[in-house]
Amino acid sequence: MNSMAGKRVKLYAAPMEGVTGYIYRNIIDDCFGGADRYFTPFISTNTNKTFTEQERRDIDSGNNRPGDVIPQILSNNSCDCIKVIRALHDEYGYDEVNLNLGCPSPTVVTKHKGAGFLAFPDKLDSFLNDVFVAAGKDGVRVSVKTRTGVESHDEFIKILDIYNQYPLSELIVHPRVQKDLYKNSPDYDIFEYAYANSGNVYLRAIPKTAGQSEADRIRQAVANQNMDLENMQFVYYEVELVDAAGNPLTFDGNITVTFAYPEGTDAQTYTFKVLHLLKSGVLDVMDPYVISDGLSVEVSELSPFAIAYKEAASDVVQTGENVSSTQTGDRAPVVILMALIAVSAAVLLGITYSSKNRKSER
Repeated sequence: MNSMAGKRVKLYAAPMEGVTGYIYRNIIDDCFGGADRYFTPFISTNTNKTFTEQERRDIDSGNNRPGDVIPQILSNNSCDCIKVIRALHDEYGYDEVNLNLGCPSPTVVTKHKGAGFLAFPDKLDSFLNDVFVAAGKDGVRVSVKTRTGVESHDEFIKILDIYNQYPLSELIVHPRVQKDLYKNSPDYDIFEYAYANSGNVYLRAIPKTAGQSEADRIRQAVANQNMDLENMQFVYYEVELVDAAGNPLTFDGNITVTFAYPEGTDAQTYTFKVLHLLKSGVLDVMDPYVISDGLSVEVSELSPFAIAYKEAASDVVQTGENVSSTQTGDRAPVVILMALIAVSAAVLLGITYSSKNRKSER
């Protein structure tokens, strides 16, 4: 695998139910210098899921001496999975989880979980869409551990295409199919394919509060252009476009940015304007599409933004196209949704962009 030559290999401690609990992890870390990351035995979700006492002990940060412990979740139901992710974040402070799409055990696979979920790519796609939208809003990163198919490695081409639609923090590939269980040799060719065709194929938008100078420039542009934005409140944003490694990106053409509703507002009782200060100094005031995910506008550059909003008159409701966060079939362009580093009001950014036009500034 020449494309991996010179790359530092990270050592991850894989989970095994009933064996690799927090006592095991602490001993390995103390006696052998530890691993780069430890993954907990999977937490299986269900509709009325509450953590068992064993699970609570295992994920309690006070019981885990290694610094990088990632809870693993086994699920095929997005609502159940999101509940567990939020509990891990809100109650235990975890900002990253790992989805188990690799367990080959027949007792798991027959429930269409683990590697068994790979047999249903459309359902998997819908599941990941729901999970990443919710996790993005909560600021939780999501990685995936996967097999390369159920019956054949040929299945992985479509599976990887699905993964590449989402901002995975990591993709951990076990190059066996489910029917191999833990027998047969790993297929290094399919692993090479995964390495060559995954990773930084998605984009990440980082929203943050605009500085005072940017906010002043927007307010001055409003005054200079004699715009009537009376009685509207403002929230200011800077938006940066980077790849998974944090490298800044430029782009050709237009992209669609979707901001979450400013805190305390909604589509039913407020009206909105999106203000975009162009590099030329002109302030572009746009009527956004009001969709389920937020306020959507199409732009050709990422300069400072502001959202202006006020309560709507009782007979005015602002509406727009009902745009889904993912598409099925031919996915070009792709919509990616996440929320990262919103310093003040939370903002959810969706980027509609063809990766063929992406340029990296290094």
